[in-house]
Amino acid sequence: MTETILKSSKRSGTLDLLRFIAVLYVYFAHYADSFNYIYQIVPANLKYNPVIKYGDTALLIFFSVSGYVVTMTSIKKDLRVFFITRLSRIYPLFWVSCIVAFLLPRLVSEHTYLSQSSFKTFLVNLTMMPSVFKYEMINPIYHTLLAELIFYAFIGLIIAFRLWNRILIIIAALLVYCLSYGLSLEKSVQVFIIPYVAGMLFYLIRIKYDKPWKLYTLLGITYICLLNIGRILAHDVDLFFDKPGLVNPWIMCVVITFIYFLFHLISINKLNIKSTVVTEVLGQIAYPFYLFHIYFFYVYWYFSDKIQPDLLLIGLLFLIMIVAWILHVTVEIPFSQLLAKGLTYLADILSKIKRHFLSSFKTLKKKALNRKQQTAYLAKSLEDYTILNVKPDRPEKWEDGMRTDGGKGSYEWWYFDTHLEDGSKVVIVFYTKAMTEVNKSLKAYATLNIDYADGTRFERYLPSEDFSASKEQCDVTIGKCYFKGDLKTYQIHLEDHDFSFDVEFSNEEESWRPETGHLNFGDKGFHLSWFVAVPKGRSTVSYRIPGKTVNVKGTCYHDHNWGNKSLHKLVNHWYWSRSEFGPYTIIMFHIIPAKAFGHNPINMVYVSKDGIKIADHAEYLKVYRSYPVIAETGNKPISNDVLFTYEEGDLKLDLHLSRTRDIMQTYLIYEKFKRELIKTATGFNGAYFRITGNSILQVYDKELVKERFENSNSIWELMYFGNPI
Repeated sequence: MTETILKSSKRSGTLDLLRFIAVLYVYFAHYADSFNYIYQIVPANLKYNPVIKYGDTALLIFFSVSGYVVTMTSIKKDLRVFFITRLSRIYPLFWVSCIVAFLLPRLVSEHTYLSQSSFKTFLVNLTMMPSVFKYEMINPIYHTLLAELIFYAFIGLIIAFRLWNRILIIIAALLVYCLSYGLSLEKSVQVFIIPYVAGMLFYLIRIKYDKPWKLYTLLGITYICLLNIGRILAHDVDLFFDKPGLVNPWIMCVVITFIYFLFHLISINKLNIKSTVVTEVLGQIAYPFYLFHIYFFYVYWYFSDKIQPDLLLIGLLFLIMIVAWILHVTVEIPFSQLLAKGLTYLADILSKIKRHFLSSFKTLKKKALNRKQQTAYLAKSLEDYTILNVKPDRPEKWEDGMRTDGGKGSYEWWYFDTHLEDGSKVVIVFYTKAMTEVNKSLKAYATLNIDYADGTRFERYLPSEDFSASKEQCDVTIGKCYFKGDLKTYQIHLEDHDFSFDVEFSNEEESWRPETGHLNFGDKGFHLSWFVAVPKGRSTVSYRIPGKTVNVKGTCYHDHNWGNKSLHKLVNHWYWSRSEFGPYTIIMFHIIPAKAFGHNPINMVYVSKDGIKIADHAEYLKVYRSYPVIAETGNKPISNDVLFTYEEGDLKLDLHLSRTRDIMQTYLIYEKFKRELIKTATGFNGAYFRITGNSILQVYDKELVKERFENSNSIWELMYFGNPI
């Protein structure tokens, strides 16, 4: 779990540069302006005041970047992961900075420009919020960190109460509150709220969270508020230097407008500087630079009459950059990892304590309510949509991104199949782990199966420890293999030492999920989720395998599954079918839950005509199966004939699948010794069947067959986890 929490996402070169530019501005503001002005450390460098006096805008950059990045990295996270991630990153280096702020005035008696503080004050400062306890800050720059901590608490509340689907309403309320201050020049909380909110809105524009007019209306209001903040900052600088009119508020507003313009370019992907080693290092040293730059005033004073002022200012800048990099490598990285592990361990202990104290209460509650047998059902209430943060009939590309953390207690896979014009069929699946190893750590692999018209087969199993996946859209990498797309177009690449395989495919229909796509099993939070990203698409396949090079087109399908409980604990078996008949695309899913959930079938259906969905209401679907025969693999019962009938209003159709042979029969646990051991210990003996045969679709006009289609080469599957029923 800790490894997942600590794994860094892809860095933005643009945001890293903005961070460093902001911290650079803070450095010059302190060393060539504010502190230098008060203490006259190097008076010659006050000549930069006409430019540096606008340095307060650097804080607006800091807060806006934080609003953007924290929203980006938390919008799909749970509360535990969010707080462990954020706190483990900001506290270790901050504690080291507090130690330096406490010791430095005692070790160097003068020209540190820091006051000696009591040990109690030092301890309170370690919380990062001494002002809450009415203690002074031992380092004057810490006030911005308190603002950051409050922002984390705000995001934590959003996550805890699942309010991301109402975030625009919350932002609007915050803006109304800030507007209530009017044109007052008082430096109030709006100076902190508005830039954070602006950063959040810029990211929501980036992911097209809602209708543009809503987002840009709110963004326009934040811009107006920021212009007023420009007036406030200008007035604040005038008061600091006791020189009315020193800072031109119009210039301050121009600087803010420029910053706003840069962020807008980032949000619409017009400013996207590629991350390099240089930008990454500059971004990484920004936080340690900010925390520690103030401790070098003694050096600044000591060499003030020994080194030319400009050279001293620039030389000290590079010295602090080097120290910041050393602190990042030797302190920030290892101690952040250590704290993350400690917080994870503490969270686990607290969770166990909570479960321990609640278990008795839950047991009594269950008995008091005389609970009925748990059931399995497709989540489709308005509350379900709100909790899952999905929109009815509006699938979004993030839903095809990674939906789990890949750790223990989860599984996930991205499935693709295509029927090619040469008669072959291809199935590709990217797994975070084997579906039988849900309680194990991430162990990613990809599989490739090519079934040729002559009955021969080509297979590959491609495991790798090198795994990454985006939560914003489908972008999965396993070793040298990748699967990526945005619901409209996709690319898949597979390779090994003796073959390479490439697919490009495009969606011809709207992405779809049955209701929320979330099947709940009982009341313990167990679920199986299904998202059909590409109900029907066109594929172009190019591959090279030993003795064969192929370029061919075909039709295709892609879906995405994930869950948090071993499937054999939730599902007894299922039949799944995808078929194409003339203008029709038919997807049927017939699930029989495990015994613990009553074996009551859950049906899901998708029917489209000419690329337009015409039916997906499962309550109108009925499934009939012939008396089964027993398969050799696992002694599982298979129905040779399956009939799906759908009748809703004027629409009536039936799909008849007739099995002729099995393309694949395989156990879900491949190693025989391990399989027999698990079967003996738990009774699990799961098997998978990929079936081909004849399919007939009949569409009715009242009781008469209006259209009839037949396909002698259809494919469907039977996944059998449980004991025969």
